[in-house]
Amino acid sequence: MYIRCCLLGLSLPWFLLASAVASETYRLEEKFPAGYQYHVSSRVDLTGTLQLPSQGKDAGKTLTIAGTASVEYDERILTGETVAVPATRTLRNYDRLDFRRKIGDQLQESSLRPEVRRMVILRLEQTEVPFSPDGPLMWSEIDRVRTDVFVPALRGLLPEKPVRVGDQWAAAKSAVQELTDLDEITAGQIQCRLQDVQMRNGSRVARVRLSGSVQGINEDGPNRQDLEGYFLFDLDRRFLTAIYLDGTSWLVDKDNKPQGRVDGRFSLTRQVEISQALSDDRIRGLVTEPNDDNTLLLFREPALGVEFVYARRWTVKKADARQVLLDEPQGGGIAITLEPLSQTPTGTDFLAEARKTLAKHGVKVTRERPLGSLNHPVGSLEEFAFEGEIEKQSWTFFYMVNRQRFGGATFMGRWPTKLDAELAPEARRIAQSLKLIPPKK
Repeated sequence: MYIRCCLLGLSLPWFLLASAVASETYRLEEKFPAGYQYHVSSRVDLTGTLQLPSQGKDAGKTLTIAGTASVEYDERILTGETVAVPATRTLRNYDRLDFRRKIGDQLQESSLRPEVRRMVILRLEQTEVPFSPDGPLMWSEIDRVRTDVFVPALRGLLPEKPVRVGDQWAAAKSAVQELTDLDEITAGQIQCRLQDVQMRNGSRVARVRLSGSVQGINEDGPNRQDLEGYFLFDLDRRFLTAIYLDGTSWLVDKDNKPQGRVDGRFSLTRQVEISQALSDDRIRGLVTEPNDDNTLLLFREPALGVEFVYARRWTVKKADARQVLLDEPQGGGIAITLEPLSQTPTGTDFLAEARKTLAKHGVKVTRERPLGSLNHPVGSLEEFAFEGEIEKQSWTFFYMVNRQRFGGATFMGRWPTKLDAELAPEARRIAQSLKLIPPKK
């Protein structure tokens, strides 16, 4: 009896301790004030199939899909969060941004150029818009960053109030969109459940299970995604340290029938640490607000032997060995025609040709701007312009001709005359930045 009483006396404190742990509440909250820094490593692995539409040459054909992406960077919060608004501007210094995808027999690979590894990330609703304070970005670099995870948005995975082991809550829509890359969520949700709390490297770490299905729309159309995984949260240092997800993405048609399936695995790990590359001394004087110069895009096609920079309002619609076409949403357009140097006209010849072309198409010319020269770093550049009426609307017809060592180019721009003060300088910037080199196979 004495021994039994002693055992009961020893067991009572353990019972009380277990009960206390089970009833303890935990606050999973991470803040993103201005100046906050951390290091991020992430990886994505994808495999799947895609069924082509039932019309066309390859109707009904199934393509295999495989891809990987590896990303590593240091990040500093520039514009901290408020009660109502999360962090909206960060500065990143990339160590790696590698992308590889194969669809059928078509292989796509891209990496970030070292000269623009430092980027400012602007968060606009659910979209990340990057620019580099060190030089223009290529569209492929912007597209890759655009689909990457914006860490401050993951705070939507965290509960709004203290929770106990076993408690569940729904992940915020903003966090689900960030993980799934859905532009719009139409149904479903992702559930979070505090599974346990463990000691890891001297800190209490909460393990939270994630699971659920969502439907919505992304750039490929209607989409359904099933997710399963977990994230880790350091309770003592108060930050999300890692997230691991397995997911299946179903591409569906208008009748919600599957047209393809992609299975993926995503992992992201973080460390809260100070980066020398993002220290106060290193970024002092750095322009981190967007302007007309640091948001320029770079068009570079070695296979065509063409390179130039252009403002983001323009979109490259076509690019081949003969011509590059750019469009602007308010009605502007530029055609850059590439010519051998021996066939590139002089400014005088191009002016005469333009007069005939406008007359042929019935344009009533109301004003002519004379031929003049512009500076160009590696060649000659001449310009002239006309203002004319088409169906009682005033248009500007803007022409330039550029001659360089390895070739020449003519520019023909057209836009509503009311936009001339905005678009003419942008057209000149394109022409003055144009570089022609021998094409590389």
